[in-house]
Amino acid sequence: HYRIRKLSSGEEVDRKPYRCSLEIEEAQKGKFPHFMLKEIHEQPDRAQALINFLKEPGKMDEFCRELKDESRIYLIGSGSSYNACVLGAYYLNKISGIEAVPVVAGAFKEFLGHGDLSQGTYILVSQSGETKDVVSVLNYLEEKKAKKIFALVNVLGSSLQLRVKNYLPLLSNIEISVPATKTFTNQVIIFLYLALKLEEIRDKKNADLEEEFEKLPSLIEKTISLASEKCQQVARFLAKKEYLYYLGFGISIGACLEGALKMKEITYIPCEGMYSSEFNMA
Repeated sequence: HYRIRKLSSGEEVDRKPYRCSLEIEEAQKGKFPHFMLKEIHEQPDRAQALINFLKEPGKMDEFCRELKDESRIYLIGSGSSYNACVLGAYYLNKISGIEAVPVVAGAFKEFLGHGDLSQGTYILVSQSGETKDVVSVLNYLEEKKAKKIFALVNVLGSSLQLRVKNYLPLLSNIEISVPATKTFTNQVIIFLYLALKLEEIRDKKNADLEEEFEKLPSLIEKTISLASEKCQQVARFLAKKEYLYYLGFGISIGACLEGALKMKEITYIPCEGMYSSEFNMA
């Protein structure tokens, strides 16, 4: 017999057991030399699983109903999750006309935390659901009596999933590598589909975008295949460089930020992702 208590108060927590459905093979490298390469190649399959889930009646419809009347939404994350928020803000604004504001979790309190937060709408984004800065924002929003707190999260049973008003699962399965792959891709897919659904609810349906959305898993698979050989060639060239810049504009800036983060995480080469127009100032 065991008991679970909150560290902050000692209050006993009644939590139902959660049975993990993952198979042991999913936590092994299989034919790949390392986990990151395996997880890169798992992206099309996990993207398809997520799209199938999002198109089912239920969870996504409920999530959209709670957001359909919002004119401004704060998207909050750290690292790769923040970079997904940047892309998410672009989609929500361009497609559904919502003022979406991406915010680095660690900067939220200092830059946005001193007004009335109780009426705001917030989507917290985290692979683990336990990211320190993101959970700190959750704690602060609860303290400020915010009621409309939502999440995109991969690990079910995490603090984030259990404490928010509503959430959408990333369905990326286990991600062992420190650099995000499947989770970043699925965060972006959710934001894109959310923008499309909110546009549909507001009677501005775009059939062309919906049709293209269905092609994402096959396009991801094709991109991985085409990039494999090219990346080998480019890597030999870049390996000799002391520092790098990733430049983008508009829809590409989120990918630039994520690419620069990946380069730093994996190679330790100093790398900066920025708006191409800002590069003139450097």
